Amino acid sequence: MTVRKRGKTWWYDFGNHKYRGRIPEARTKYEAEQAEIKLKRDVFDGKYGKQFGTMPLAKFVGDPDAANDQFGEGTFLDWAKHNKRSWKHDRFRVRPLLRAFAGKTLGEITPGAIEKFKGARLHSVTKRRRNEARHPSNTRSIYCRGSSRSP
Repeated sequence: MTVRKRGKTWWYDFGNHKYRGRIPEARTKYEAEQAEIKLKRDVFDGKYGKQFGTMPLAKFVGDPDAANDQFGEGTFLDWAKHNKRSWKHDRFRVRPLLRAFAGKTLGEITPGAIEKFKGARLHSVTKRRRNEARHPSNTRSIYCRGSSRSP
């Protein structure tokens, strides 16, 4: 067992330092070991850390088409309105995300799904330019040098 006491708090550490943290409710070494066994069981069952990703993306972001900028209390767009100058841009920036990840919770959105979305966006045709203008190798020639090539 890898439980240690630092000061007055017990800490767990297992999985080659992959999983570690505090056990604030443990008062004795036995209680800390029992809490560590429960955490190891959660890792084995695939439940460890899942409680944070249970909110649906649409509920987290809010409704970008809401009238009078009433996005919903506690949503990302509501936070952006109160804390960012560019909050109006976030309204149209979240629409493709909501379409791509419709019906998924935050925990179901994996790094692979994000990379797949970015690749699809990169090669998609937009209203302003064709997809070649969005390719990273073309951006320097188009934006910095003022290329005469019309997209």
